Amino acid sequence: MRATTGHGAPETIRVFSRAGNLVDESATVNEQMTVLYGLWGGHLIGNQNVAAAREVAERCLTLAARHSDADASALAARLMGFTLFTMGEFREAADYLKRTVEFCPPGEKSVPDLRFTHDHAASGFAYLGWALCPLGYPDQAVRAAMQAIDRARAIDHAMTTGVVLTAKAILSADLGADFAQAEADADTALAYAVEHRLRQYEGWAHMSRGTALLQRGDPRRAIEAKHVGIAIAEKIDAKWSNSMRAGHLALAHAKIGEPDVGLKLLDQALAQIEETQERFFEAELHRIRGEILIEGGKRRAGEEALQSALRVASRQQARLWELRAATRLARLWRGQGRTAAARDLLAPVYGWFTEGFDTADLKEAKALMDELGG
Repeated sequence: MRATTGHGAPETIRVFSRAGNLVDESATVNEQMTVLYGLWGGHLIGNQNVAAAREVAERCLTLAARHSDADASALAARLMGFTLFTMGEFREAADYLKRTVEFCPPGEKSVPDLRFTHDHAASGFAYLGWALCPLGYPDQAVRAAMQAIDRARAIDHAMTTGVVLTAKAILSADLGADFAQAEADADTALAYAVEHRLRQYEGWAHMSRGTALLQRGDPRRAIEAKHVGIAIAEKIDAKWSNSMRAGHLALAHAKIGEPDVGLKLLDQALAQIEETQERFFEAELHRIRGEILIEGGKRRAGEEALQSALRVASRQQARLWELRAATRLARLWRGQGRTAAARDLLAPVYGWFTEGFDTADLKEAKALMDELGG
């Protein structure tokens, strides 16, 4: 049900709620974890109730520790890592996702029975890539994603492969670790999801393809692809990452001359995250809002939005998001003749990085540093 109908679909939630009523302490740890996993997905993916999802993840950690079960511990760490990533707590998320992999045996398959889940190590590597990217380690993020894909191919399990291919597409396009590879990754994930009828991953693959088209300079086709993915997601009540899809859709509308549409989408998304606590794209929402405002001539409001992006990114230790906001703000200040201030802002942020110099973000920052005499 999770794979073909979606984590948050009413039918899926109904199945796991019924299972939750049937299971008790006499059930095996695997049975209890399976039910909790389904309830976690309903909260996080379907209802966008991050706080409730975290409570379930904490129950999983307690259950796994009580039974000293490696399989349960890997799953519990994965659920907590994914939840913390969603909350924008990237450092803690990375720690849990590293733990996920450590709990798994080095062989080809880390889960004895893959009927009700996907491989913990493969998905652990995939989601670890997500956490490492905003933390400022895009090269390590891509390597983690490739480890996930290699493991999934060795196992040859459809849901696991669908998960990791979609995760790589999101990493490349939506999180921006590898824009050059983004469209190819999205196409690969989409083809696999369609072939294996993985509707949830099909929707996300369409949306990642839309982001890749936006980066390639084709905002109209980007909007079309986004809406195809959104329609699929809405049919199966998959609400996770609403903030990210709103941010990229807003930017696409601005690029076709509809900045008011974009700003409305951003305002709605920023209001929604206060309710849902889905904060992993919060800094980027402020950054995109700042860019649209500046492009529309509202420089003071745009500068305030970029300052908000910097504050959120700093709080989350999201060095890549911080670099993007600092680069945009430094460019604005340079245009205002504030060259020294622009250099003082950007230099320490750019100077922190030790990898990722072939990515679009680092190249843009380096070019601006050269122009500023840094």
